[in-house]
Amino acid sequence: MHFNPNFCTRMAVLPAHLQILVHSRLASTAANPGSSSENRFPFPTSRHPTPHQIFHLPQSASKADIKARYYDLVRLHHPDAPAARHLPPDVAHARFHAITSAYDRLLHPHAASARAWGAHAPFDNDIYAQELARRREQHYRRQANRRYNAAKAGIDLDADAAAAPVDGVKERVLLVFGIACLGLSLYTAVVVPMSAHNQQHQSAAHNLARARREAREFGAERREAIRRRVEGWREEREGVSMEDPEGKDKEQLRPEEVGTAGAPRSLM
Repeated sequence: MHFNPNFCTRMAVLPAHLQILVHSRLASTAANPGSSSENRFPFPTSRHPTPHQIFHLPQSASKADIKARYYDLVRLHHPDAPAARHLPPDVAHARFHAITSAYDRLLHPHAASARAWGAHAPFDNDIYAQELARRREQHYRRQANRRYNAAKAGIDLDADAAAAPVDGVKERVLLVFGIACLGLSLYTAVVVPMSAHNQQHQSAAHNLARARREAREFGAERREAIRRRVEGWREEREGVSMEDPEGKDKEQLRPEEVGTAGAPRSLM
């Protein structure tokens, strides 16, 4: 059997039940020399194996049992695994696709996942559908390699995925706390100095207004005092003039205008 490069692209556009059917039939038509004592979970030889038959589990198997058996099957039936290297590439990929599809159906029996129920194009020669199928296939292959490497290392990816929401909550809490600290620091660095500056400005304006008001009040009082002083001085001079008018006239005559008899020189 030769590997067809368009096989994965054509298979990706099929519905989930047809994918399982085709993969199972392709896998069951090949000889399975790897199903010896080394392979504890050989791929079923029947034409239409169910997901439980592929996983060698009863109908009452729990999710924990399904996950554990999936890692065992990935280690055994991955195209890069030693037990699958003797198989043709088409058969190895078909078996692995059947295992992953069965895992999705067993783990999420009531949910239509993107892998199990991917959208398919009405025509195989649609270039857009082929490109989408090719990208989905690359994504699924990367996920399968990641699961295979994790299974070899003994890492439970599903446990990490279950712990991811908790880590996400912690990250969101830390993000909110960081934003709150940043807002508080900005308030302390910007708003508080501006408030102090505004208070100083208001205090200075209040003091200036009070100084102007006091200047107007005291200025009026000073002008009134000066006016009273001038009026008092005028009244005092007018009173002296009314008491001694002759003396005032004598004082007004210069000495050279006064004669020897005390009369003015113009009359002599």
